[in-house]
Amino acid sequence: MPNQTQTNWVDAVFKFIKRDRTDFSKASVKTLPIERRSVFLSAEEIKCYQHLVDAVNGRAIICPKTRVSDVVQITNASANIADAVRLNLKRISFLVVELRTGRSVCAVQVGMLSGRRQCAQADFLRSALETVGVPTMRIELSDLPSIEAIRAKLLPLLDAPDTTVQASEHLLDSAHNSPSPPKSKAVKQTHRPA
Repeated sequence: MPNQTQTNWVDAVFKFIKRDRTDFSKASVKTLPIERRSVFLSAEEIKCYQHLVDAVNGRAIICPKTRVSDVVQITNASANIADAVRLNLKRISFLVVELRTGRSVCAVQVGMLSGRRQCAQADFLRSALETVGVPTMRIELSDLPSIEAIRAKLLPLLDAPDTTVQASEHLLDSAHNSPSPPKSKAVKQTHRPA
């Protein structure tokens, strides 16, 4: 290859790399068909959020709409790409985080499950979270439990920093909202070996 051709090609690449990219990025965003959502949380979700805040009584932070990948880390994501993508697309309705340590205490999912697909997705999410020691509970927004009932389930989790806690997803489900009978209404605590 003649030197002149090689130099022109290299010059063209450097010009492309050095060009001002701000115009390109601004133009591409302006052409996207996007608009701001009217609300971040629905009225029912805000009421549930308030119940959770009142239940933890200042001992925890309630994080709405949290990605599961913020809580669960796949140690070898390149070997498990499908699971990594699947976890990255999932979200937790409300994550209860211990205030002093930043430890994930409990994942709260809202809404009723209907159909096999939703139940399978909920089972996948629950097992992923419980594998890393984060219990889950499901709350039906139309049949919101009392603050005291939520507090009774969350305070033992907040008081157990050195334990691995496992809970059923049907922890706070009403009997008529459960897609299947609850496996256990009690919170099972297993102490880590010293």
